[in-house]
Amino acid sequence: MPAIVYSSLDPAGCNIAERLRKLYGFKPAGDPGGKFPFWRDEKGVLLIEIDTPTITSDYVDSLLKTDLIVFASKHKSESKTPTLTAHPCGNWSDKSDFGGKPRTLAPTSALALKAAMKELATNPLPGFEVVMECTHHGPLLKTPFIFVEIGSSEKEWEIAEAGEIVAKACYAACAQQLPPQRIAIGIGGVHYPHEITKEILRTDIAVGHIIPKYAMEWLDEEMVKQMIGKSGGKVELALIDWKSLKKEEREKALALLKIYNIPFAKV
Repeated sequence: MPAIVYSSLDPAGCNIAERLRKLYGFKPAGDPGGKFPFWRDEKGVLLIEIDTPTITSDYVDSLLKTDLIVFASKHKSESKTPTLTAHPCGNWSDKSDFGGKPRTLAPTSALALKAAMKELATNPLPGFEVVMECTHHGPLLKTPFIFVEIGSSEKEWEIAEAGEIVAKACYAACAQQLPPQRIAIGIGGVHYPHEITKEILRTDIAVGHIIPKYAMEWLDEEMVKQMIGKSGGKVELALIDWKSLKKEEREKALALLKIYNIPFAKV
């Protein structure tokens, strides 16, 4: 069964976890590793509290056996724009300052991301933006996982209503009660790929890994291979934020997609 993980160091994660326990009846179910308490609901979904930052929690795989992990987390940005978001993880460049490994994408689930985003958009909180984020930061696990987050400052992290909405999105990601979806990867846009998000919410397309415009210099055959192989299913197309890219960036992307016979659509 899926597992939802949060950090005791994270006020947003603790907020979300409190709402999960109230909404879905999670009950104490022991301590799998002698250190981390966990809860289980009647459907078997686990809720686990860790005591380290989520972005460096590469050990989580060792705590349980599951096919999906959903991290309930805070989101922080300089703009401090109130935001509800979800995203996959990994590093495009040769640096890994925020967990994971250089030039390595983590396995994710396009379907879980789609389910989470649909739930966030279905229950909008006034004053909050709902938008997906591109692939960024750690941890690096073997199990597919996503992050679902409250942003973007201390003020928002502890808002009960935000915690409840994100709790529902985390649970929706675990359930994945969706009609058939076409799985895609995303190319272009800013850190918050608005055009790709719009396409996800209005179509039967679920997107896994997304590389933003600012990381295009790192896109090569190996990284496209990882995008295709780690998005959680057979990738049928690429969504390209066409206007955000320069001509040479578009040509580079199309040449790489051609290697893997992946068609594209402009958004």
